[in-house]
Amino acid sequence: MKFKIEIFTSFYHSDKMEHPNMLMTTWFDSMFLKSNIPEMMKFGKVVHNIYCSPLDTQYLKKNYLPMANKKGLEVTFNDSIITKTSQKDQRNQLYLAMQDQMRKSINNKSIIIMASADTIFGNGLANLVKKLKHGEYLVCPTIRVSYETGFKKVKDFLKSPKNNREFAKLFIEEVPHNVIKLAKESNYDYLRLNKIDGGWILYHKEPSPLMYYAIEEIFETYKNPLWSGMYEIVDHELPNMFFKKGKLRWIDNNDEFILGEFTSDLIYKEMTINNFWSDAAKFFHKFPIWERLQ
Repeated sequence: MKFKIEIFTSFYHSDKMEHPNMLMTTWFDSMFLKSNIPEMMKFGKVVHNIYCSPLDTQYLKKNYLPMANKKGLEVTFNDSIITKTSQKDQRNQLYLAMQDQMRKSINNKSIIIMASADTIFGNGLANLVKKLKHGEYLVCPTIRVSYETGFKKVKDFLKSPKNNREFAKLFIEEVPHNVIKLAKESNYDYLRLNKIDGGWILYHKEPSPLMYYAIEEIFETYKNPLWSGMYEIVDHELPNMFFKKGKLRWIDNNDEFILGEFTSDLIYKEMTINNFWSDAAKFFHKFPIWERLQ
């Protein structure tokens, strides 16, 4: 069986071009670790679908497209959805890009890999693609990394091969975002980190979507979101829908995979506190994730 794999990236425009710059450095280098895109290309057709503003399309076609093509990665651009002028309005259009990708995935019978430009991928994506079955939804805890203090360190870190335990040490102990620091200090519902011999135990009640097969039933959740805005449905309503169907899958240790996400120190200065307690959130609140460092 030849897999059809669609990598989904969407972002709004910023004059500082943070998202394109992350895409062409830390995103690209981590995605092209041996066990990620290069391995996927051996057994599947891989396409990178980028949804962004016309300004970003112009920039990326000139700067990112040659990089991707040199690696043999097919890239498509859609700048007809995220068209508003302000960042706020563009952000409100991101869910439309997500829906377009979902529809495309259903038509192509392909798997979607969620791959925002601020993501740092550990090793092992290809094996996860092979294991995921049609109709399943895979989530993974995300470890937030300080953008201001961590970006250069992560760039340098990716210059040579690393294992996932080295990723965990970097994310949690060397360049953690404030929410990770708080999670190590206090017993919060949203995110907790408990030190153990050889690493950490992580509890994250809202793990991020990593990959899934889109199904028609997904679109019903957009008609009446219960907990969140339209873009965050993929983080909240959908995991819970698949959880209740018995089709939710998750990463329970970093030897299998690890995911980092750059986040500015200017935001999330306090721990996230909310009333999101779906069945899936209640489960993950008590479910331990091993983050081994040695």
